[in-house]
Amino acid sequence: MTFDHHHFETLPSTNDWALAQLKSRPLQRPLLVTTDRQTHGRGQRGNQWQAEAGSSVAMSLAMTRSSCHDPVLFNKAVALAIREVLVTGADEAVANSGSTDAAQLRPPLLLKWPNDLMILSQGEAQKLGGILIENQWRGSEWSASVIGLGVNVHSSPAILTGSGALPVSLAQAWNWQPDIADLCQRLAQAMTQADGMDDVHARYDSALLGRDELRRYQVQGQTWMGSLQGVDHQGLAQFHWQPQSGTPSPPSSMASGEVVWSWSNPPGPDRGKARM
Repeated sequence: MTFDHHHFETLPSTNDWALAQLKSRPLQRPLLVTTDRQTHGRGQRGNQWQAEAGSSVAMSLAMTRSSCHDPVLFNKAVALAIREVLVTGADEAVANSGSTDAAQLRPPLLLKWPNDLMILSQGEAQKLGGILIENQWRGSEWSASVIGLGVNVHSSPAILTGSGALPVSLAQAWNWQPDIADLCQRLAQAMTQADGMDDVHARYDSALLGRDELRRYQVQGQTWMGSLQGVDHQGLAQFHWQPQSGTPSPPSSMASGEVVWSWSNPPGPDRGKARM
């Protein structure tokens, strides 16, 4: 797959630049936008992703879409494709180093619903990166998507404004420092092929951070203990809530904006259980 690739030393937001291009002209092929330093990168719920120049993947990929596709399925497939590139790349680096134990000892990379990339190390989740997909519609027809991706690569962790999870880099978590330009190309190629992925819903659920774990969540300003069961075909998370005396439980199906994760969960027998 070939791209119209535009690279900048500094850019406020790769997603904003790609979206502006979509408004100005039709795409002839996928548009890849990368930068050494993103000054106003956006995430879910208005969070900002800031990192030192040259330390992180900061990219967006714009692609035309078709109304015959399913945005929820595409969102999950893209997240899985990105995760697979990172895990496979780290495995290849281990194989080339001649080490036989590093891959088995490496903490797992999981997906925090809706689309954060989280390293689970000794039961604690740390944020490696995030994905922001912004879709364009022409009436009821899904016409294009811009996939924004930030991944912290080198040892100086990115600053994630508004998140309670501590940041981590590939260098810190996996002792892996890939070439960022090469990694961007591999990630972009994987995103363009995400539509062909099999068993997306089941694979996404198996990679979920916190699945089947009893955790604290904030719902409408109140703390609830519950377990995440999976994410359905409409993109709604399915929860099982512990009942609280005199208070109706939250709905079992909830959108991502309705639930806030707590990062102060006490250790328990199910913490740190990872499904790969």
